[in-house]
Amino acid sequence: MAPEMIKTEPYDDKLDIWCLGILLYEMLHGYAPYGGRNDKEKCLNIVRNMPIRFGEHISKDAEDLIRRILRPNPSERFSIQQILSHKWMKGFEGVLKIKINDYIKQQDDLIRGAKDPRTQEPTTGKESFYGDSQNDQYGDITGVYVGHLVASELHPNKYGFILFF
Repeated sequence: MAPEMIKTEPYDDKLDIWCLGILLYEMLHGYAPYGGRNDKEKCLNIVRNMPIRFGEHISKDAEDLIRRILRPNPSERFSIQQILSHKWMKGFEGVLKIKINDYIKQQDDLIRGAKDPRTQEPTTGKESFYGDSQNDQYGDITGVYVGHLVASELHPNKYGFILFF
């Protein structure tokens, strides 16, 4: 949970950015960045902004990105565009021979016009993964994309399916 949620403060799309940082950390390490003996202690460690430790296998660029995402003050967290433009993310363009923004646009175009999984009714196109909010240009597809990149780095031949879920 993001600090603002734990403190029952108002929150916005920066909460999703926090969650993306937690997910990225967990995918690279195999465990959460904030520990504790129980949920209450974990939440206290988040609110107290306890230092995050990074494994020796984590590159300085990945560490930098996660630290910029997991800032306690939501207004100081990276935006989705800053995440996609970060050196660690850009490094995957050469490895996967793709352009990040082109890939996200392509996936968004595939999703437009699909059936809403809740109602099975055709979507209007407004529900695309490019995001419904003016502040979040890329929406949920970014988490899937970052997840695929991390999985590709850790297990290059194993996780291609993550691209399209």
